[in-house]
Amino acid sequence: MKRLLFILISSLFYMNCLAKEITIQLCKDNASDRIKDKRSLSVEPTATYDENIIRIYSNMTIENVSIVIKDQSDNVIYSNTSIVNSRCHTFEVFDLLKDGYILELKIGNDSFYGCFSN
Repeated sequence: MKRLLFILISSLFYMNCLAKEITIQLCKDNASDRIKDKRSLSVEPTATYDENIIRIYSNMTIENVSIVIKDQSDNVIYSNTSIVNSRCHTFEVFDLLKDGYILELKIGNDSFYGCFSN
């Protein structure tokens, strides 16, 4: 019985190790804003997804992150705003099909977008 329990727990840990986070390449809407300025800090977010979890990472603490996921026909599939002050914002999205999607982020006055497929 102990051996069976050990095998079950080991298989659960193994399945968790197989999951991988995939980075979504983000582009800024206004390319002229990408000029580095020594006087101000710029927000450069990184978006990743792993099955039905999307994470937004940032090099500095941000709040009021709005996320919109659209399908290829420009229909809104998911929309949410996180008002938490954090460097990592996590969103759970269910029922994404094996299709291409557009991720749109709005952080303050900055907008970013990226494409991914599930």
